[in-house]
Amino acid sequence: GKLRALAVTGTVRSPSMPDVPTLAEAGIQNAESGSWVGLLAPAGTPKEIVDKIAASVKQVVVMPDVKKQLIEQGAIPVGNTPQQFAAIIAQDRKRYAKIIADNHLSAD
Repeated sequence: GKLRALAVTGTVRSPSMPDVPTLAEAGIQNAESGSWVGLLAPAGTPKEIVDKIAASVKQVVVMPDVKKQLIEQGAIPVGNTPQQFAAIIAQDRKRYAKIIADNHLSAD
């Protein structure tokens, strides 16, 4: 048999499936969900070291062969700044805290 993708859960279309709409484009609002992969450093790591690692990662994810492999795996290579990544983490924490509170969820 065949499978047909109906939508992707991210906020943008997947580069590996550009013809598949997002949930929002398919008419389902406020249902986005995604994942991310990133590097974190211990608190107190000097800014110069964090910035150097971030710059190196950004150089790697835009290399054509690396970018191609990531896209083939369904990832969207970004290479954010540390500040942009921190904002994503903060936004996700806020979003999931609301979902947990609204649904009275616990880890029991």
